[in-house]
Amino acid sequence: MTALYIALVLLAIIIILLLLDVGIIFELDGDFSVRFRISAFTLSFKNAVKIINKFSEKKKKKAAVTKIKKKKPARGSVKPRPPKKKKTPRDVFGFIKMLTKITAAASESLFKRIRIKLYYLSFRCAAAEAQSTAEMYAAASSAIFGLLEILDRFLHFKYNPDLVFIFPDFTSEKPEFAFKIQIVIKPIHLFSVAFSLLKAYIKRKDKPQNERNTVKASD
Repeated sequence: MTALYIALVLLAIIIILLLLDVGIIFELDGDFSVRFRISAFTLSFKNAVKIINKFSEKKKKKAAVTKIKKKKPARGSVKPRPPKKKKTPRDVFGFIKMLTKITAAASESLFKRIRIKLYYLSFRCAAAEAQSTAEMYAAASSAIFGLLEILDRFLHFKYNPDLVFIFPDFTSEKPEFAFKIQIVIKPIHLFSVAFSLLKAYIKRKDKPQNERNTVKASD
């Protein structure tokens, strides 16, 4: 009986965790930072770009040391590899087509469940010449506001137009960009999308085999 209670408690905890909101907050204001939010709890990573670069440098150094230590096998000890089956263009195009359809279906399902909130966006347009600054301002205004309208129309996207600042600065030569955006989804929706993706992959993979069996039966 005790084991049943423990199993029920664990099941309840898993269900609660799957139903919690999980969010990622990206912020660029001088430094780029990433924060992970689970319900009311937040885990912050400031200077994310520096952390990523530092991790990449360590990984490269470790790979270089491993490569030096790795010894070449003696002659005659390595068995020849069996020749790989060459893929025809038809196989490659078929795989790309299958992958495209599966990705499109998964993306559509995922985008319906993601909630995006733009807290603010600021873009100071500046260049060495006044004409270049004006051209940058016109292009940035058209592109950014057009993108925001598309996101607002097709996704669960919230933003306040009064907190979107795009302005020219003719006294500076360097543009500046700042924003803060949050992406939220429930883990259970991710599992649902992953299951749909796997189901679509198996269905697409088995389709050519079924077609070949049908052709053989007709012959």
